[in-house]
Amino acid sequence: MERPAQDPAAPLQARRRLWLGLLAMCVVPPAAAQPKQDTPPASAKAGSGNESPRTIRYVPRHDRGAPESRVSGGTRGQEAGQMRIDVLAPRQVGLTLQPQPTLYWFSSRPVTAQVEITLVIDDATNRTILKTPLPGPLQAGIHGFPLAATRARLTREVDYQWTVTIVLSPQAPSRNIVASGMIRQVGSAPGESTITANRPDAAAYALAGIWYDAVDALCRDIALAPGDRQLRLQRAFLLDQVGLHEAAAFDRQNPQP
Repeated sequence: MERPAQDPAAPLQARRRLWLGLLAMCVVPPAAAQPKQDTPPASAKAGSGNESPRTIRYVPRHDRGAPESRVSGGTRGQEAGQMRIDVLAPRQVGLTLQPQPTLYWFSSRPVTAQVEITLVIDDATNRTILKTPLPGPLQAGIHGFPLAATRARLTREVDYQWTVTIVLSPQAPSRNIVASGMIRQVGSAPGESTITANRPDAAAYALAGIWYDAVDALCRDIALAPGDRQLRLQRAFLLDQVGLHEAAAFDRQNPQP
Protein backbone atom coordinates (compact mmCIF):
# COMPACT_ATOMS: atom_id res chain seq x y z
CA MET A 1 0.00 0.00 0.00
CA GLU A 2 1.39 3.32 -0.98
CA ARG A 3 1.82 5.93 1.80
CA PRO A 4 0.77 9.53 1.14
CA ALA A 5 3.57 11.92 0.52
CA GLN A 6 4.65 13.80 3.73
CA ASP A 7 4.91 17.56 3.73
CA PRO A 8 8.56 18.39 4.38
CA ALA A 9 7.50 21.52 6.35
CA ALA A 10 5.31 19.57 8.79
CA PRO A 11 8.06 18.71 11.31
CA LEU A 12 9.05 22.40 11.47
CA GLN A 13 5.46 23.52 12.08
CA ALA A 14 5.03 20.89 14.80
CA ARG A 15 8.14 22.05 16.60
CA ARG A 16 6.93 25.67 16.34
CA ARG A 17 3.59 24.75 17.92
CA LEU A 18 5.42 22.89 20.70
CA TRP A 19 7.65 25.87 21.47
CA LEU A 20 4.69 28.24 21.48
CA GLY A 21 2.88 25.94 23.92
CA LEU A 22 5.84 25.71 26.25
CA LEU A 23 6.34 29.47 26.07
CA ALA A 24 2.71 30.03 26.97
CA MET A 25 3.10 27.81 30.03
CA CYS A 26 6.18 29.69 31.23
CA VAL A 27 4.87 33.23 30.81
CA VAL A 28 3.97 34.79 34.20
CA PRO A 29 0.72 36.80 34.04
CA PRO A 30 1.19 40.52 34.78
CA ALA A 31 0.53 41.62 38.35
CA ALA A 32 -2.81 43.27 39.03
CA ALA A 33 -2.61 47.00 38.51
CA GLN A 34 -2.31 48.88 41.81
CA PRO A 35 -4.72 51.79 42.33
CA LYS A 36 -3.04 55.10 41.65
CA GLN A 37 -2.51 57.25 44.73
CA ASP A 38 -2.65 61.00 44.28
CA THR A 39 0.32 62.84 45.72
CA PRO A 40 -0.87 65.62 48.02
CA PRO A 41 0.26 69.09 47.00
CA ALA A 42 3.15 70.59 48.88
CA SER A 43 0.86 73.24 50.36
CA ALA A 44 -1.27 70.56 52.02
CA LYS A 45 1.81 68.95 53.58
CA ALA A 46 3.26 72.19 54.81
CA GLY A 47 -0.01 73.61 56.13
CA SER A 48 -1.16 77.17 55.81
CA GLY A 49 -0.45 78.16 59.42
CA ASN A 50 -2.56 80.35 61.71
CA GLU A 51 -3.41 83.89 60.76
CA SER A 52 -2.35 86.60 63.15
CA PRO A 53 -5.27 88.19 64.98
CA ARG A 54 -6.30 91.55 63.59
CA THR A 55 -5.11 94.37 65.81
CA ILE A 56 -7.51 97.04 67.04
CA ARG A 57 -6.29 100.47 68.09
CA TYR A 58 -8.27 103.02 70.06
CA VAL A 59 -7.49 106.66 69.24
CA PRO A 60 -9.37 108.97 71.65
CA ARG A 61 -10.64 112.27 70.28
CA HIS A 62 -10.34 114.26 73.51
CA ASP A 63 -7.42 116.43 74.56
CA ARG A 64 -4.55 114.57 76.17
CA GLY A 65 -4.84 116.78 79.23
CA ALA A 66 -8.52 115.96 79.84
CA PRO A 67 -9.17 114.82 83.43
CA GLU A 68 -9.93 111.19 84.13
CA SER A 69 -13.57 110.51 84.94
CA ARG A 70 -13.84 106.73 85.18
CA VAL A 71 -14.25 105.24 88.66
CA SER A 72 -13.80 101.56 89.48
CA GLY A 73 -15.46 99.83 92.41
CA GLY A 74 -14.35 97.05 94.69
CA THR A 75 -14.48 95.81 98.23
CA ARG A 76 -13.08 93.10 100.42
CA GLY A 77 -16.27 92.86 102.40
CA GLN A 78 -17.54 89.44 103.36
CA GLU A 79 -20.67 89.81 101.23
CA ALA A 80 -18.77 90.65 98.06
CA GLY A 81 -15.95 88.15 98.40
CA GLN A 82 -13.27 90.53 97.06
CA MET A 83 -15.46 91.62 94.17
CA ARG A 84 -14.44 94.24 91.62
CA ILE A 85 -16.62 95.94 89.04
CA ASP A 86 -15.66 98.20 86.15
CA VAL A 87 -17.66 100.05 83.56
CA LEU A 88 -16.23 99.42 80.08
CA ALA A 89 -15.47 103.07 79.48
CA PRO A 90 -12.27 104.94 78.67
CA ARG A 91 -10.54 106.99 81.33
CA GLN A 92 -12.01 110.20 79.91
CA VAL A 93 -15.36 110.82 78.24
CA GLY A 94 -16.22 108.04 75.78
CA LEU A 95 -18.08 108.71 72.55
CA THR A 96 -20.97 107.06 70.72
CA LEU A 97 -22.91 107.75 67.53
CA GLN A 98 -26.06 106.19 68.98
CA PRO A 99 -28.79 107.95 71.00
CA GLN A 100 -29.45 104.67 72.82
CA PRO A 101 -26.19 102.70 72.95
CA THR A 102 -25.57 99.52 74.90
CA LEU A 103 -23.50 100.06 78.05
CA TYR A 104 -21.15 97.27 79.12
CA TRP A 105 -19.67 96.56 82.52
CA PHE A 106 -17.57 93.87 84.16
CA SER A 107 -17.85 91.95 87.44
CA SER A 108 -14.99 89.80 88.67
CA ARG A 109 -17.32 87.48 90.61
CA PRO A 110 -20.95 86.35 90.36
CA VAL A 111 -23.42 88.96 91.60
CA THR A 112 -26.30 87.92 93.84
CA ALA A 113 -27.11 91.33 95.32
CA GLN A 114 -29.34 93.89 93.61
CA VAL A 115 -27.71 95.87 90.78
CA GLU A 116 -28.78 99.37 89.73
CA ILE A 117 -27.97 101.35 86.58
CA THR A 118 -28.24 105.14 86.70
CA LEU A 119 -27.73 107.79 84.03
CA VAL A 120 -27.24 111.41 85.08
CA ILE A 121 -26.71 114.57 83.01
CA ASP A 122 -23.27 115.94 83.87
CA ASP A 123 -24.12 119.60 84.33
CA ALA A 124 -25.20 121.95 87.09
CA THR A 125 -28.58 120.22 87.40
CA ASN A 126 -27.24 116.65 87.78
CA ARG A 127 -30.64 115.48 86.62
CA THR A 128 -31.17 111.71 86.72
CA ILE A 129 -32.80 110.50 83.52
CA LEU A 130 -32.59 106.79 84.31
CA LYS A 131 -32.46 104.65 87.43
CA THR A 132 -33.38 101.01 87.02
CA PRO A 133 -32.61 97.68 88.70
CA LEU A 134 -31.17 94.75 86.78
CA PRO A 135 -32.57 91.24 87.12
CA GLY A 136 -30.20 88.80 88.74
CA PRO A 137 -28.32 86.84 89.76
CA LEU A 138 -25.52 87.56 87.29
CA GLN A 139 -22.48 85.51 86.39
CA ALA A 140 -18.95 86.85 86.54
CA GLY A 141 -17.86 88.49 83.31
CA ILE A 142 -18.97 91.22 80.93
CA HIS A 143 -22.61 92.33 80.91
CA GLY A 144 -24.52 94.60 78.56
CA PHE A 145 -27.34 97.01 79.31
CA PRO A 146 -29.15 98.35 76.20
CA LEU A 147 -30.56 101.83 76.61
CA ALA A 148 -32.89 100.92 73.73
CA ALA A 149 -34.85 98.84 76.26
CA THR A 150 -35.67 102.04 78.16
CA ARG A 151 -37.07 105.48 77.38
CA ALA A 152 -33.74 107.16 78.07
CA ARG A 153 -32.08 108.81 75.08
CA LEU A 154 -28.87 110.78 74.85
CA THR A 155 -28.77 114.32 73.51
CA ARG A 156 -25.92 115.14 71.16
CA GLU A 157 -22.89 116.90 72.60
CA VAL A 158 -24.16 116.49 76.17
CA ASP A 159 -22.07 114.60 78.73
CA TYR A 160 -23.64 111.94 80.93
CA GLN A 161 -22.33 109.94 83.85
CA TRP A 162 -23.53 106.38 84.00
CA THR A 163 -23.14 104.28 87.11
CA VAL A 164 -23.36 100.62 88.06
CA THR A 165 -24.10 100.03 91.74
CA ILE A 166 -24.13 96.70 93.55
CA VAL A 167 -26.40 97.34 96.50
CA LEU A 168 -24.94 95.40 99.41
CA SER A 169 -26.78 97.44 102.03
CA PRO A 170 -29.65 99.85 101.26
CA GLN A 171 -29.30 101.22 104.80
CA ALA A 172 -25.54 101.84 104.48
CA PRO A 173 -24.77 103.15 100.95
CA SER A 174 -21.07 103.46 101.77
CA ARG A 175 -20.86 99.66 101.69
CA ASN A 176 -22.18 99.48 98.13
CA ILE A 177 -19.83 98.80 95.21
CA VAL A 178 -19.96 101.62 92.67
CA ALA A 179 -18.32 102.07 89.27
CA SER A 180 -18.98 104.90 86.83
CA GLY A 181 -17.90 106.40 83.53
CA MET A 182 -18.76 109.19 81.12
CA ILE A 183 -20.49 109.08 77.75
CA ARG A 184 -21.28 111.62 75.04
CA GLN A 185 -23.20 111.21 71.81
CA VAL A 186 -21.60 112.89 68.80
CA GLY A 187 -23.14 113.56 65.42
CA SER A 188 -20.36 112.25 63.21
CA ALA A 189 -17.00 110.56 63.17
CA PRO A 190 -13.96 110.69 60.87
CA GLY A 191 -14.48 108.10 58.13
CA GLU A 192 -18.10 107.55 59.16
CA SER A 193 -19.04 106.39 55.65
CA THR A 194 -16.49 103.58 55.99
CA ILE A 195 -17.75 102.71 59.46
CA THR A 196 -21.39 102.38 58.49
CA ALA A 197 -20.84 100.59 55.16
CA ASN A 198 -21.96 96.95 55.12
CA ARG A 199 -21.83 96.32 58.87
CA PRO A 200 -20.34 98.00 61.95
CA ASP A 201 -16.62 97.41 62.28
CA ALA A 202 -15.05 97.54 65.74
CA ALA A 203 -11.59 98.44 64.44
CA ALA A 204 -12.96 101.37 62.40
CA TYR A 205 -14.98 102.66 65.35
CA ALA A 206 -11.95 102.45 67.66
CA LEU A 207 -9.67 104.20 65.19
CA ALA A 208 -12.24 107.00 64.88
CA GLY A 209 -12.39 107.36 68.67
CA ILE A 210 -15.98 106.06 68.96
CA TRP A 211 -15.35 103.91 72.04
CA TYR A 212 -18.79 102.64 72.99
CA ASP A 213 -19.69 101.57 69.46
CA ALA A 214 -16.36 99.75 69.09
CA VAL A 215 -17.01 97.76 72.27
CA ASP A 216 -20.59 97.05 71.20
CA ALA A 217 -19.51 95.80 67.76
CA LEU A 218 -17.01 93.40 69.34
CA CYS A 219 -19.50 92.16 71.93
CA ARG A 220 -22.10 91.51 69.24
CA ASP A 221 -19.57 89.56 67.17
CA ILE A 222 -18.64 87.49 70.23
CA ALA A 223 -22.31 86.76 70.94
CA LEU A 224 -22.69 85.46 67.38
CA ALA A 225 -19.49 83.37 67.55
CA PRO A 226 -18.83 82.54 71.22
CA GLY A 227 -16.23 79.94 70.28
CA ASP A 228 -14.05 82.41 68.37
CA ARG A 229 -11.13 83.04 70.70
CA GLN A 230 -9.61 85.65 68.40
CA LEU A 231 -12.58 87.96 68.97
CA ARG A 232 -12.12 87.81 72.74
CA LEU A 233 -8.41 88.46 72.34
CA GLN A 234 -9.25 91.56 70.31
CA ARG A 235 -11.62 92.75 73.02
CA ALA A 236 -8.99 92.10 75.68
CA PHE A 237 -6.44 94.08 73.66
CA LEU A 238 -8.89 96.98 73.35
CA LEU A 239 -9.68 96.96 77.09
CA ASP A 240 -5.99 96.93 77.99
CA GLN A 241 -5.48 100.15 76.03
CA VAL A 242 -7.67 102.08 78.48
CA GLY A 243 -6.39 100.39 81.64
CA LEU A 244 -9.20 97.84 82.11
CA HIS A 245 -6.67 95.12 82.80
CA GLU A 246 -8.77 92.89 85.05
CA ALA A 247 -11.60 92.68 82.53
CA ALA A 248 -9.05 92.02 79.78
CA ALA A 249 -7.44 89.21 81.81
CA PHE A 250 -10.86 87.64 82.36
CA ASP A 251 -11.45 87.65 78.59
CA ARG A 252 -8.13 85.92 77.95
CA GLN A 253 -8.58 83.25 80.61
CA ASN A 254 -12.19 82.27 79.96
CA PRO A 255 -13.33 80.46 76.80
CA GLN A 256 -16.84 81.92 76.97
CA PRO A 257 -17.81 85.61 76.91
